Amino acid sequence: MPIHLLSACNPPAWVIANLQRMFAKFFWSNTVGNSSKHWTS
Repeated sequence: MPIHLLSACNPPAWVIANLQRMFAKFFWSNTVGNSSKHWTS
């Protein structure tokens, strides 16, 4: 789902919560092999 679509409609709170969970899992739980690698700034 394109993010700009969220500005045109008002999605339910559970949709926003699921998107935030997926983004957090992608950025903070990136695994390489068996070890977890965290993104840093």
